[in-house]
Amino acid sequence: KIDIDEVLRRNYDDKINVFFDSIFKDSFSDEEKKALRNDSRSYDEIVLELVSNGKITKEKLDDFESRYLGVIEQSIANEDIKKLFKVSSFSEYNDLLLMWSHYAHNHTGFCIEYDIEPLPIDHPLTKSLYPVAYSKEFVNITEYYLHKTQNPNPDYLLPVMIKKSLEWEYEQEWRLIIIDDAEIGIEFSMPKPKAIYLGSKFDPDNLKKVYTFCSTHKINLYHMKLDSSEYKLIPNIMLNHKE
Repeated sequence: KIDIDEVLRRNYDDKINVFFDSIFKDSFSDEEKKALRNDSRSYDEIVLELVSNGKITKEKLDDFESRYLGVIEQSIANEDIKKLFKVSSFSEYNDLLLMWSHYAHNHTGFCIEYDIEPLPIDHPLTKSLYPVAYSKEFVNITEYYLHKTQNPNPDYLLPVMIKKSLEWEYEQEWRLIIIDDAEIGIEFSMPKPKAIYLGSKFDPDNLKKVYTFCSTHKINLYHMKLDSSEYKLIPNIMLNHKE
C-alpha cells in the first residue's frame, strides 16, 4: 500500500516539473513556468488557481493526474521492489496437502528439510530468514518513498516482503530475503539438508537417483503416502542416517 497522494504532495518539485513536461508543455510561457516553479504555495493551491482563472481545464488536469499517478504507482509497486530483493520461501510444515498440490506439482515433486538451529546467530542464513506475518491489511510504505532521495535504505521495504494475507496463514511461511540489485537470481550457500521427502506421486524412474544421492551424502529420505482413512500425508522412512 502506498499513499500516492501524500508522496506527491510532499514532493512538489518532481510533480510540478512533470506537469510542465506533459500535456501542459505548450500552455505556459517560459516566464510563467519559471514563476510557478518558484512559487512558495503547494502544488494543489497552484493548480486550483490555474483551473479557477481558466488557464487550464479541470478535465485536462484530471487527465494529467490520472496518467501521472498511474505511472508512479506502477513503478513504485513493481520495479523498485523487484530489483532490490531476492526471495526464497520455506514452511514449518512438510505434510500439508494443499502445499504439496500448489508447490510440488501435485505431489510429484519433493520437499527438502533444513535444520537451522545449530547455526550461529551471525550466520548469513540466520540473519536473512524472517517469519511471514499474516494480516488483513497491506503495509504502508509511503515513508520509504518520502525519504528515498535523502536516505535510500531498502530496509524500509522489508515489511512488504514478510507480510501476506491471512488466507495464507496455514502455510506458516518463512522467507529467506537477500537485498541485492542483480538482474537475475543469486546463489546462496545452504546447510546440508536434514531430510528429503518425496511426493506421493513421485516418478519411480527418478527414485533410484534420489536414493543414491541421499545415501552418498547421508541425508534421510522419506516417501509421503496418503493415509488410508484420513485426509493427511504420512512420511514413510526409506533411509535413516543416525548422527
